[in-house]
Amino acid sequence: MKSLNYLKKDSDFTRVYREKKTSGNRNLVFYRRKNHLAITRIGFSISKKVGGAVVRNRIKRQLREIYFKELKRIKPGYDIVCVVKKGGGQLSYQQLESSFNHLLRVSKLEKR
Repeated sequence: MKSLNYLKKDSDFTRVYREKKTSGNRNLVFYRRKNHLAITRIGFSISKKVGGAVVRNRIKRQLREIYFKELKRIKPGYDIVCVVKKGGGQLSYQQLESSFNHLLRVSKLEKR
């Protein structure tokens, strides 16, 4: 996946948090804002409350894979910050994928 599709700078995350629209479920929260670009970018925020470094990195890798699989279904032109809630360290890949897809529908980021 190209690095263009990811939020990396602290200023990008801050901008999304400041000008946000929020959607959430039991496992994840999406903060989103229009970026006026032709691509959708995503960043992940996983607190130490979720688990140790190994757990957080595993979740981040799984979420990147889910994002890559669903990229064709996501509307272009948004910045998204995906926050994993406490207890997310025990989630299976299927549960993460289900939560991610649910938030795409709820937050109206899914192409029609």
